[in-house]
Formats: sequence, structure tokens, C-alpha cells
Amino acid sequence: MELDAITPTLLEQTLRSWQQAEALPAELLDLDALRDAAGASSVELSLRLHDLLSTLTIEALTRQRQLAGLPLPPAPPRLAEEVAATLAADFQPGSEPLEAWSVLYHRYLGPQPRPAVQLAALAHVTERQIRRRLDTGLHLLADALRRAEREAHQRFRSLHRQRHLPPLDYTPLVGLEPLVDELLQRLTTPMSQRLISIEGLGGIGKTTLAQAVAYRLADYEEIADIVWVRIREPEPSELGEPLAATEAARVVEAVLGQIAAQLGLTPVAELPTAEKLNRLRAVLAMAPYLVVIDNLETTAAAQALLPALHPLAGATRFLLTSRHSLRPFAAVYPFAVPELSLADSQRLITSALTARHGQPAALAPATVQAIYEAVGGVPLALKLVAAQLRHLPLSAVLAGLRQARHTAA
Repeated sequence: MELDAITPTLLEQTLRSWQQAEALPAELLDLDALRDAAGASSVELSLRLHDLLSTLTIEALTRQRQLAGLPLPPAPPRLAEEVAATLAADFQPGSEPLEAWSVLYHRYLGPQPRPAVQLAALAHVTERQIRRRLDTGLHLLADALRRAEREAHQRFRSLHRQRHLPPLDYTPLVGLEPLVDELLQRLTTPMSQRLISIEGLGGIGKTTLAQAVAYRLADYEEIADIVWVRIREPEPSELGEPLAATEAARVVEAVLGQIAAQLGLTPVAELPTAEKLNRLRAVLAMAPYLVVIDNLETTAAAQALLPALHPLAGATRFLLTSRHSLRPFAAVYPFAVPELSLADSQRLITSALTARHGQPAALAPATVQAIYEAVGGVPLALKLVAAQLRHLPLSAVLAGLRQARHTAA
């Protein structure tokens, strides 16, 4: 629903319809703020709308009473003398917003809605003043509902942009927070890099970092949509060697097909590669999209894919993850993910142990130092150590790490 369509007149028609047990104006039943009632009947939507308007009014009225230093009523007033006392208190500070919200509440949304002439008598003011305050209250409620609808729309759009992203890992982003901020800046500032490659060792957190950035960007209204493509590992040939040329062509075809499919361009996904590129270039140039390509691990695939992606990166930004550096490709900005520091490694191990045991857990600094010397600041390795500590004594875990390091050497 367009925000401009939420008017005081429409709200008053809706509030009166409730009082007179008439059908509501249909417009407000299409609010995004009611969207989580998917498939609900018009009666259910009407009840949710009533709850929403009541909540907005009561919250605003409570806030105005607190600003005026008034005590809050112990219960909603029902009897005439209770309403009279409440109105007298609300009119005493001389605050127009307080009076407006109070009149609106007692006129339409209180336990015993009352006509304006009766409210005027109870408040010992003129009916004209009550109607003026009611008009102000309807304008304030329209503004509040527009804000709620705008927030709901943004929330819905954010969830829509997240639909192709892998589920969040709720392990804290230990040590990655500054990297997320830096990548966001590089992806969103004017003249930002169009293709960025997140690079580093296996298990260093490349995918986790890309995922965190994508979820943050989902809240950006400027982003039209987000695509997430994960390249599967290449299959070896019968001789045990990757089929470089064939595999590279397959990767290009699969990536472009997934981009088209996730953007809802199903017919485009079936076109030949050259035509797919032309159609995607036109779409991705119209608005800023984010395309994440996870697990770009072979040189042959990178050599074939990057020239295809570069013409698509007009308004759209591409975020790649790879164990191998794409620095040789001039169009790609390499973003290396460093190992965690000793302090961050301790935070990660403590967090993982706490999550597994359900209670705060900590290791002695010397123990953390020994683990850090054995596996370094690689998040996946540190999490695996924490998982082993659930079943094995620390001495056995450290012995295994030393043996693995000795064997590797």
C-alpha cells in the first residue's frame, strides 16, 4: 500500500466502521504491517489491524503522559467517572499531543468508546475543542501508521533479499567485524570496487564473511536484490586430473544460469551463454544488485568466469570467495582474510565451548597459547578443537595436534 494513501480520513472511516459493525475499507487490509498473517481471512486481518492501531495509540498516549509527568492509570478506564478523571488529568498539562491522543483513544479505541459530545462533557471543555483534538489525533495516528508501514515494508524487503542466502551461523563473528565494515564500505561507496575477491586459507572464514556482508546489505534499500551462487567442487577425470576446459565452461554456464534463475529470469537461464550474458547485462545495469559467488577454487574456472562477469558489473557488485588469489586479474580487488589474533582465538574457543556446554567456559591462557601454536588463528580449526574438547581431555587433544603437525612436516 502506498504511504500517501494512509490518510486521517481513511483512518476515521475505519474506526467508525468498527464501531458500527460495518465492513472496513479494504485499503488498510493490504498493509505490509499485517503481512505475517499470510492467508488470513478479512476478519483476522481486521482484528490484527485493530490491534495495530490500538497499540500505536496506547504507546503514543503513554509516552505523552510520561513526558508530562503524569501517573499512568492502573487499568483502562471504563466507567464515566473514571474516563472523566483520566481526561481531566490528560488536559491539565496543556499539551496538545497528549490531549489529541487521549481524545482519539477514548473516542474510538478505549474499552467504552464514547461520542465527542459526551467526552466534552466529561472533560469540561467544548465539543469543538474535542473535535479539534480528535482531528489532530487522527493526523498523528496516520503519521505513526505510515512509519510502522515503512518499517514493515523495509523488513519485508530485507527478508525478500535474503531468500537465496545460506542460513546464518549464529556463532559470533569473532575478529571479522572490522572486515565486514570494510567490505561494506568498499561495496557501497561511490566509485567502489565492482568485483572483490575474499581470499584466504581453507577454514579461515571466507564464506562466513561473505554471508555476514550479504545479510547486512539486505537491509540497504538501495540494493535491488541479492544472488548467492555456490560453485560445487570440480569432479576429477578418470586419470585423476581436473577437466580444465570442460569444467571451466560448465562453471560459467552454471553460474550465469543460477544468477538468471534467482533473479526470476527462468527463460533467460535456458538461453545460450552469449545471449544469457546480453540479457543479464541489461538487467544488472538497471539497478544495483549484489552477486556472491562462493567457492571459486580453480584457476581455469576463474580465467573463464571473470571475463564474463566483468561486463555485468555496471551498477551491480560481485563478491567472490576463493582459496587462491585472484590478484593477477586486474579487474578484481583482492581482499585477504588474515588469521585471528591470539586474543580473538581465545574469544572464539570460549564462545564455541560455551555454546556446546550451555554454560560459560574458559581455558587458561597457557592452554589457549598451546592450541594457537598448534593450529594458528584459523576459525574452523579452532572450532574443531573446541568440539574435540567435549569428548577428550585437553592433553589428548593437544597431543593429537602436535602429532598432526609433526606428520605434516
